[in-house]
Amino acid sequence: MAQNGTGAPEGRPVTSVPWGTHIGVLYRNRQELADPVISFVRAALARDACCILVTAPPLNSTGARRVLKKAIPDLESRLASGQLVLQDHHEVYQAAGGFDPAARVNACIAAEERALDQGFDGLFLGGNTAWLGKEDWESFNCVVTALHGVIKNRRIIAMNAYPLRRCGITEIMDIATGHDIVLVNRDGHWKGVGNMPGRRAEAAPCGRDTRIRQIAQTSADIVFTCDAQGVLSFVSHTVEKVLGYPPGDMIGRNVTECILPRFEPDLRDFKARLDEEPDGAWLQTEVRRADGTSAIVEIHASPIMGEDMIAGYEGVCRDITDRVLFRRHVYDQIEKNIEQFAILGDHLRHPLQVIQGWADLMDGEQSDRIRQEVRRINDTVRQLDEGWLESRKIRDFLVKNEPAAESVPRRQKSTRAAGRSRRTTARSRSRAEFSPSQQTLSRYTGEQLVRQAR
Repeated sequence: MAQNGTGAPEGRPVTSVPWGTHIGVLYRNRQELADPVISFVRAALARDACCILVTAPPLNSTGARRVLKKAIPDLESRLASGQLVLQDHHEVYQAAGGFDPAARVNACIAAEERALDQGFDGLFLGGNTAWLGKEDWESFNCVVTALHGVIKNRRIIAMNAYPLRRCGITEIMDIATGHDIVLVNRDGHWKGVGNMPGRRAEAAPCGRDTRIRQIAQTSADIVFTCDAQGVLSFVSHTVEKVLGYPPGDMIGRNVTECILPRFEPDLRDFKARLDEEPDGAWLQTEVRRADGTSAIVEIHASPIMGEDMIAGYEGVCRDITDRVLFRRHVYDQIEKNIEQFAILGDHLRHPLQVIQGWADLMDGEQSDRIRQEVRRINDTVRQLDEGWLESRKIRDFLVKNEPAAESVPRRQKSTRAAGRSRRTTARSRSRAEFSPSQQTLSRYTGEQLVRQAR
């Protein structure tokens, strides 16, 4: 596997690391959690080590067992021998000790000694923190810090997995400083940020600000900071992939140069909201790519405060063009289906009226049978009408509650069949799909902007 500048392997999660390594994994979904778990367990078995996994949703004990069984043919025998142990987080942290750092560290050391007594070469200890609440973070971080200071001298390799959607700037900084290496999946390739324990003597330890900057560079979204006038002071390398601009060319440019002119009023309103909302605000707008095309983006930003003044802004920018266009296509298709309901209903009623007229001109039992069938078909058509109305209500509800339409107007609907003309307009939203705490990764540059403002 290739290595990046920090000494961390790329392409797959880190597995061939020295004893005493503490690994942090940032994941977005169940699959991104499963990949490092499989590699971690495989590495433990390949090194004849005992492996203990503390599981939690989205990959609980049952799910982990199912995933591992596909990757490890002799999984059941490994479980039966005690070389691999799957534990639910309730079993571990509701036991005596809880979040007490000394109790947790002693438990890990005891597990290592048991593994060595059983003839294993060491202990691989992995856990998923998705179950943690905000109120538990500080206590859990104390446990991580204590464990980090102990395992460097023991035959233990530890890995903690953190759901990226729950990690704000504080959590990211704690993770960066509490692990030897932090893994982030970017475009299907795992990239590590940090220094391997075996190389600490060769290079100075990576500082907190440097690690945060490196994590920002591995983000799939564009991370940026700018001064109070909107002049960019930092842009992550993702901008080249998303918009086609080299990062160096963006430094010193004003944000307004990238946004299409017709959205400048929305940008001014956005800035006004940022000045009033210290927790940040959302904006959906269109920006110009390097090749001249436009992209629909979603921006979350928050102010960087100096002494009683705003020194600048920081935030992330996500390309949502495909998502918005797909949503529009879905609404268009729903609109067509609704119209087809109405048209088909009319097409059925017209011949029924003719059949009813013939039946009225006839006498006898056959005429009554025809009228009876006409009424039955009419009932079915009425049900189609009710379904048409329900579909219309559902569509209107979806459009009204669409979670991505703060400033980009939707297309006007053209005249449809049967002389029907319907128009779909944008609905503004007050909140976006993602929590602000999971988006901002670049507060580490705030101090520089504050100094400039002073």
